[in-house]
Amino acid sequence: MLKDRLEKLNALRKQAMKSDRFLRSAQEHEKAIKESTPQPKPVKRRKRNKSQTKLSQQYRGVDFATQPYAT
Repeated sequence: MLKDRLEKLNALRKQAMKSDRFLRSAQEHEKAIKESTPQPKPVKRRKRNKSQTKLSQQYRGVDFATQPYAT
């Protein structure tokens, strides 16, 4: 029963793929889908300012051996 149904569907699919009208309709449908869905805009990322100081430069000269806030 299921096998017969699948064979029938396969035969109809093959018949449709031979039809120029079906292929034209499929191409028009594909084009309509592409036009109707909005294309996502590329994400623009900001470049990091290279003049920013590094943490190692900010804490230069600090003595971490003493911990004034430790309890």
